[in-house]
Amino acid sequence: MAGTHRCGVCRAGLGGERLGFLRTVLKFVLIVAVVAGAFYIYQRVKPARETAVTTPELREVVEVVVASGKLRARRRSELGAEVAGVVESVSVEEGAQVTTGQVVVRLRDEEARLRLAQSASALDTARANLAKVEAGPQPEEIKRAEADVVREEAMLLQREQDLDRLQKLFEKNIVNTADYQKARNERDVAHAAVDAAQRGVDLLKAQPRAVDLELARARVAESQAALAAEREQLDKRTVRSALAGVVTTRNAEPGQAVSVGTRLLAIDDMSDPEVLVETDENNLAKLRVDQPATMVAPAFRDQPITGTLRQIGPEVDYERGVVALRLTPGPLPEFARPNMTLDTSIEVGRFADAVSVPVSAVVRRDNGEFVVVVENERARLRKVTVLGRSPEYAALENLDAPAVVLRAASVEEGERVKAVSGEQAAEAEASARAAATPVEPSSAADRRP
Repeated sequence: MAGTHRCGVCRAGLGGERLGFLRTVLKFVLIVAVVAGAFYIYQRVKPARETAVTTPELREVVEVVVASGKLRARRRSELGAEVAGVVESVSVEEGAQVTTGQVVVRLRDEEARLRLAQSASALDTARANLAKVEAGPQPEEIKRAEADVVREEAMLLQREQDLDRLQKLFEKNIVNTADYQKARNERDVAHAAVDAAQRGVDLLKAQPRAVDLELARARVAESQAALAAEREQLDKRTVRSALAGVVTTRNAEPGQAVSVGTRLLAIDDMSDPEVLVETDENNLAKLRVDQPATMVAPAFRDQPITGTLRQIGPEVDYERGVVALRLTPGPLPEFARPNMTLDTSIEVGRFADAVSVPVSAVVRRDNGEFVVVVENERARLRKVTVLGRSPEYAALENLDAPAVVLRAASVEEGERVKAVSGEQAAEAEASARAAATPVEPSSAADRRP
């Protein structure tokens, strides 16, 4: 009996626990049902959000890549000093127009001119010597040389006669050995003089010799090279413009000492301009050479400049993720200046009669792009394909034209909305913000509870 009683108590305890669990589950289900019902009722009675809507329209949408760049010359010349010296004069100011070959800077050249004159004199001397060698000896020179031979032969004859006389006296012991030896030496000297004079005549008659001509011509060539080098050094002290254009930079002033390579002037040829811009590398797929473009200077927005895309790249800046674009502008207006900022719009797509909505109506999600349409006063996402975008409108491929699209896609899926005009939506939003803004108490009495 006792065992039976204990088992009954256990069964009663287990039944109570099961009953408690069921009660807990029922309470939870009841709470969820109440919350869901309340939310449902709230959604049914919640006032619809007044939201501006628009109806897709057929219009031409022009997609552009927008970037800011600068106007510059394709050809630019930076003139520098080729020799060290002191600036004597600068004949142009910044902004001046110059022509090809125009003298723009002069360096002092007194020493260079002196060296040039010395080289010219040396060349004249070398040429005169060459002419003399080429002409050979003059008849007067040969006659003088032959006369020298005759004179030396007469002297030799006299010395030989003196030697014969002294030899006879020496043999008779009338003169001493010293006098006899002196006479022999004088005879030998006279004989050598005759030989030398005769060689001089032979040498004159053999001229010009090939070796003399070669040497004289080499001296002329050397003098010519030296003169050309000095003339080049003098010319380098006169700086001329390498192209026609406008002076954009002037770094030289009279009296300024300059060294080789010192930058004096910069000249831009604005007859062949270009516009250099940078754009994100993500735009590369849209860009093509010869695409039309419009460029606007911030200070002259009412005077746009047309042009075309000339070059893309050639490389991407890895660190910044941008690529350089070069555009050729059309005729430049008078206000155009080198390095002027130009806001550039490159046309990368033109979609005629495309179904379009404001760009603010397109929502981007991880799985694509959507617009929010109004169906039975509820906001619904509809996936679309964006063909292209202009600054104001997006051209869509698969959106029915009658659909009503929220202009600002900021509502949630399924939310009740009320389609109103743009002005009405702005007023409603302003009123809602005003109602949600707490009012500050204006006095101590207002602050009391």
